[in-house]
Amino acid sequence: MKRRPQARPSSRLAVFVAAALTLATSVLALQHPQTAQARAPRADLGWYVGSRITTSTNVNKAFSIDQNNGWVVGDGGGLYFTHDGGQTWATKTTSINDNLFDIVFSDAQNGYALGTNVILRTSDGGTNWQVLRPSLPNTISSISAPSASTIYVAAKPNNGPNGVYKSTDSGAS
Repeated sequence: MKRRPQARPSSRLAVFVAAALTLATSVLALQHPQTAQARAPRADLGWYVGSRITTSTNVNKAFSIDQNNGWVVGDGGGLYFTHDGGQTWATKTTSINDNLFDIVFSDAQNGYALGTNVILRTSDGGTNWQVLRPSLPNTISSISAPSASTIYVAAKPNNGPNGVYKSTDSGAS
């Protein structure tokens, strides 16, 4: 008669922990279906989803102004914000369809969102966004804003020399 190999205690513990997490997540889903997915742990990384941004396009970059206020940019002119630490996200409608891939604020009022050869600028905390189309010879790829009026953009070398370009008038020129 062949004996089945015994499971090692460590593998039994791993199975038990996985089953307990699955059970806890299932119970949470039954009690609070709207938040169950948002609070399910990522056991492999120790992360959990705080909330979801409802969009069918990619979101590309997040920037937090403080622990409650943050912005996310995405494809198709996607601009999303939170004022409650990421519990909920709202969409800010823009007049562009360009993919946005970088966002930065120099302070709570002054911020810039960057797309391929387009910069959006706000000076009122994101209530209104001005579209800037800088006349740079290259595709801009990232942005930094050490002050409300000074910005730096990095450029890829597709139509001219690569490098960092500086504006001291909030990107107007």
